[in-house]
Amino acid sequence: MLRKATRWIWLLIPVAVGAGIFLVAWSPDPASAALDLVWVAAVVGLLTYLSVSSRRKDRKDDEHPDA
Repeated sequence: MLRKATRWIWLLIPVAVGAGIFLVAWSPDPASAALDLVWVAAVVGLLTYLSVSSRRKDRKDDEHPDA
């Protein structure tokens, strides 16, 4: 299940970046849109970090299974 979620996270990263660029480009208040972009980047970064760390943990568990 986590691996399936990981795939979705990696697919959503370009979508989030595109949405952020769209927000900044078409917003009447670019400063507010830039702040929204920072929040989106923080959330995507956190999800990516959690995804990568869970992959590393899965690999460690595969290499050193508890007997």
